[in-house]
Amino acid sequence: MGIGFDAFKANIGWSLADSLLGAISDAIEDKNAEQKARSLAENTEQNKQDMLKALVFFITHNIGINRTIKKAIADLFSEAYQERISLFSIEDKINSVYEMVINKSPADFFTEIESIYFDRDNVKAIYLYLCLLYIQFDSEQEILPAHPHNLYLIKKYFRLTHEELAECYGLIGKISDQDIDDIADTFEELTSEEKISEIENKYPSLLDAEEESYKNDKNNSIHNSTKQEKIEEDESEDESEIYESVFESTTFENPIEEIKNLYNKAIYEAGDNSSDFGKHVFLADSNPEFVMNAVRTYAKDCVGEEAILVFDDTFTKSCKDGFLLTNKNIFIGLGGKIKAKLPLCEINFIDVSFKTFATSIKINTTEIFSEQILKKGTIALANLLKEIIPIAMQIKN
Repeated sequence: MGIGFDAFKANIGWSLADSLLGAISDAIEDKNAEQKARSLAENTEQNKQDMLKALVFFITHNIGINRTIKKAIADLFSEAYQERISLFSIEDKINSVYEMVINKSPADFFTEIESIYFDRDNVKAIYLYLCLLYIQFDSEQEILPAHPHNLYLIKKYFRLTHEELAECYGLIGKISDQDIDDIADTFEELTSEEKISEIENKYPSLLDAEEESYKNDKNNSIHNSTKQEKIEEDESEDESEIYESVFESTTFENPIEEIKNLYNKAIYEAGDNSSDFGKHVFLADSNPEFVMNAVRTYAKDCVGEEAILVFDDTFTKSCKDGFLLTNKNIFIGLGGKIKAKLPLCEINFIDVSFKTFATSIKINTTEIFSEQILKKGTIALANLLKEIIPIAMQIKN
């Protein structure tokens, strides 16, 4: 319990006590100030690193890099932080970042860009600077199809709102002394779905790099591995053969054991979100109660199937939201009702979606929200699904 403040003072003397307590108080304040300063410095440095990564990615994506482009990146980086940064001083960093992002798809890239994504001022800055870069290229007759395509990707993946875009166009108008509505019309038309579709159809190589990055990544063997164009190449091809190519994987003597290993790996990948991940994502045989809750609420049609994985996205552990993965289907629940039943052999797309107030996993066209496991947990769960679905299909009843 302690001797109390008054007794403490009485024992060591009022004057000495005041001096001692004042020194302790000052030390605590200094320590707090030091920690805040260190934290701010670390956040600023991380923010700068991610800003540089974003600029390098979007300026070079599907374009490549040369000294002119590196100079533009250095200039934009200087503008972003309002300090003069020469290309010479930052060229090694640009080269290093370029090697990191050269083979990344936008979906992969955005899983690593958290400090930029949640700082809306920096989101606007990236779009603003690339619009200005576009104007500069336009005046020099150096426009490439990838430039408007990359602007479109920024809008798409950062989910820029109408108000944020209006702010960007307003600043461009002030800088270039042009009519704001004319600028808005130009860039909105340039990055419209129709224009981008025209560009992608005319220059399919813009998508090739993204497709190739998925092919080279074993963890993304499910994601985007079968395109509609390939299906249309041979309409007589049996559907099961198409899906077999999507789920081409190693045959395991003990698939259940392999799934357990991948589950433990996913907990590790969830990082500082591993605790929540372990509370809401379960292997079916270790938590039969949650399997029964899912079956009672939304997965009534799973009779005769082998339950493998349960995701419960409720705070109360009611299992009304989430999914149940079996060896044949994934049952998705929302509000205690079945939202979708997806045969595993028909899944050809799994990705993570980040929004301002929500994170979700998209399977084909069906969205599964993940409020309880946040961003890192959601990424770990999506990766887990990509890896275990082909293995789950090997399990016999």
